[in-house]
Amino acid sequence: MRHHVVDLRSRPRIPRAALAAALAVATFVAVAPAAALRPRSALQGLDTAALDNLTGGKGAIDPASGVYRISMPRGDLHVRLGGVELQPRQGIASWVALQPAADGAVLMGDIVVLPGELDPVVSAALDNGLDVTGIHNHFVGEEPRVLYVHVAGHGTAEALATGIGKLLGALQLAHGRALPPVAAGGGAALDAKALDAALQTRGELTDGVYRASFAESVAMHGERLGAQMGVATWAAFGGSADHAVVDGDFAMREEEVRPVLVALRQGGISVVALHSHMLDEQPRLAFLHYWGAGSAADLAKTLRTALDAQRRAREAAERH
Repeated sequence: MRHHVVDLRSRPRIPRAALAAALAVATFVAVAPAAALRPRSALQGLDTAALDNLTGGKGAIDPASGVYRISMPRGDLHVRLGGVELQPRQGIASWVALQPAADGAVLMGDIVVLPGELDPVVSAALDNGLDVTGIHNHFVGEEPRVLYVHVAGHGTAEALATGIGKLLGALQLAHGRALPPVAAGGGAALDAKALDAALQTRGELTDGVYRASFAESVAMHGERLGAQMGVATWAAFGGSADHAVVDGDFAMREEEVRPVLVALRQGGISVVALHSHMLDEQPRLAFLHYWGAGSAADLAKTLRTALDAQRRAREAAERH
């Protein structure tokens, strides 16, 4: 399958009104299927130039599947690994694909980002109705470091196309952005009792690090595995009360992923990885690795909000 591609550096800026019009037309182009999948009349009267204007290039529809796919090489990144500069065809390229479905469309995509572009892209996806299904690296030791954000969606073609337009716009605005600086430490030591109260648990303060854990369990190989086997949500605070950093994991069932992601990003905590740790576990768990900086009280408040969102999502799933 041959694709037309677009370099993000040359992507034209589109007036807001033109963007809305392009998205409306792109909706129908994106889900245009092969004649074998939908009546041919559904393919008539479409203006593919509108989608070309939106992406800065030209996508292609696979005639066999009806999938519309856009490839966007990161030609602005000069990624070196092992003394060789990697080319876009070696995986330094983003892509988005829309497939027609009986009740709308299904979206999948993989967005290449620099570390400083990660937060804006994740937030834009979540804020515009898309799911973030994975965040990870594809290489070890590359310079500059690149990360991959996997996105997905299921719904009306119009909503999905609009979401992707917003995501790509956020990526363009964040293009080349450096990671924000972290405030210097100093000040009063971490207060374990205050963090216990904020997180509604009992943690432990040892060697200047406060750590709290929230146990999970899964069944695997006929056994129950718990916190001592790495099946847990946890948080570790360092620094001071006014200038703290926190890192940790969330162990989540599938229905809990989106609420936790939204809560963390709304509170300014960065999601640095989203992936699996096991195979064949029941229930299936996703693990989210996060990092944040700020006052210990604010960080703990955001984590408690995410924990509450996780609990509500689990309770809702269990009721159904």
